[in-house]
Amino acid sequence: MKKIILLFACFGLSNNIEAQTITTFAGNGPENEVTGTFAGDGGQATAASLSRPSDICIDGTGCLLIADGHNNRVRKVNTAGIITTIAGTGINGNSGDGGPATAAQLNGPNGVTTDKYGNIYITSITQICKVSIAGIITTIAGTGTVGYSGDGGQATAATLRASTATMDSVGNFLIADAGNHCIRKVTASGIISTIAGTGIQGFSGDGAPASAAQLYGPGSIAFDKAGNMFIVDGLNLRIRKIDTAGIITTIAGNGTNMVGGNGGPASVATLSNTVTIALDGADNIYMTESNGNIVRRIDHTSGIITKVAGDGVTVCGFAGDGGPASAAQLCGPAGLAIDVTGRVYFTDVKNHRVRRLSSTLAVEEVMQGKPTTINVTPNPAISGLLTLNLPTAHNEQMLVTVTDITGKVIKSISAETNKPVAIQLNAPAGIYLLTVRTGSGVWKERVAVQ
Repeated sequence: MKKIILLFACFGLSNNIEAQTITTFAGNGPENEVTGTFAGDGGQATAASLSRPSDICIDGTGCLLIADGHNNRVRKVNTAGIITTIAGTGINGNSGDGGPATAAQLNGPNGVTTDKYGNIYITSITQICKVSIAGIITTIAGTGTVGYSGDGGQATAATLRASTATMDSVGNFLIADAGNHCIRKVTASGIISTIAGTGIQGFSGDGAPASAAQLYGPGSIAFDKAGNMFIVDGLNLRIRKIDTAGIITTIAGNGTNMVGGNGGPASVATLSNTVTIALDGADNIYMTESNGNIVRRIDHTSGIITKVAGDGVTVCGFAGDGGPASAAQLCGPAGLAIDVTGRVYFTDVKNHRVRRLSSTLAVEEVMQGKPTTINVTPNPAISGLLTLNLPTAHNEQMLVTVTDITGKVIKSISAETNKPVAIQLNAPAGIYLLTVRTGSGVWKERVAVQ
């Protein structure tokens, strides 16, 4: 019988703040070129070739999904760093419904997201497709024809000019219908409606219902923990918020196209073609600005905007891997995602790469300065089975990994804090490191298997 003994006396909480550095996570260039190439499936993502990767997301298992736009594919990088194609043949088109996603034709995918069940959603201008966990692709919105029609009916009969899409907490599908200057919702029953924007380009409506407001080329959509919606009002050079009562306000940008305002309130800052927003575990907003070649952050508490990546020059470039993110050169950053550890990923479009910023979080930042501890029982465990629980102020997604002394991952699971998680370690006797990462911090404990 195996026994697992936690060495609490020897190993405490990790309290080192991780320096925020930039690295390439996927893609190998070329730098500052209009198009890339396609290569590398089955190998390390850093050696693969991408072509204008437009959007990214992280699924429930910690894998990164890439909308490889000019390659007309969606690709996956697993937790071992291996890249594969999961949708698209590489031929531009709209075909394949009801069959394997890998045999389907995609039309320049510009958005990718997932739901809690593991289904994948791919956005192109005129259609949104769903890839089931069995790998079968179907159309869930759009006819394949550009237009603006269909509200009140089935989404599959509607026409779109979409940019990206995402899911809300209750299973509705939200579409940034950029070319129609509105946000549309598809319910679980497949009915589509417009919930923000009048369909006429412009800027108006702050302080009133979002359905009566004017938008101009809306892009990315994200939600905070309270259910408020945030949208990139792209050509209005603003980020706007729609609260749970449906009222719209501007939270960042003043309509001037330039990078400005760092260190001050986001509401008076100037933005330069914001493409994507994403919220971390503390509801801080991260944003990519493709014309400014910069990634910035809006603090949830203070509303202050700061630079986190990019040297601030407007000329495209590629430099800085392994060094401070704030000194790196970028070329058209666009898609954005944040994992449960707080690491930021973004597509460096014209460099044909996905780049990653390391987390800046420390354990001491959890629960407003009150460190918490990992609870693991029983001790010793029976038949190698342990139960992990991480108490936090609010429920968060966490990534749990167990590595051996060489650093090889022997177990990796995604779970939720404040809930017991059973972990079966089928491993030889020895010392192992258990690491838990959330959007609020990182915890490390060593375990002994006897």
